Amino acid sequence: MKTHSLFQRSNDTHPVSPDAQAALARQARYSVATLAKVLGCSSRQLERDCKCCLHTTPRCWLEEMRWAEAWRLLQTELSLKEIADRVGYRSGEHFSRAFQRVHGLSPSAFRAREGGMSRNGRFLSRNGRSSHFHFFGDGF
Repeated sequence: MKTHSLFQRSNDTHPVSPDAQAALARQARYSVATLAKVLGCSSRQLERDCKCCLHTTPRCWLEEMRWAEAWRLLQTELSLKEIADRVGYRSGEHFSRAFQRVHGLSPSAFRAREGGMSRNGRFLSRNGRSSHFHFFGDGF
């Protein structure tokens, strides 16, 4: 019997809350095999469930969750090394290279470009206005 699920018990076609999904991804350290263990199912069953209900693979879903968490953590004062560890990278350098490859600029350049954070946790642009970060879709 599963102790956790990416899907509601009553109707497996509706994903649980984004916060609960993020917590599962963090608990699994962004690993498909570990996520399957946490959910109490095989990796193959997890793949079938994800394809059916989330319309993606577990690996792609975990990567989306990982980058969303990285983006959230980049808005804090945490070091890149600590962010890398929290999102499952073995080193800050590996995280920085992956971020650069996916997003076209380094995490440090992203932070510098945004100019800092406001009191409400949003980045401030150089003119002092809050900026929005469009993580999925058209990029920064």
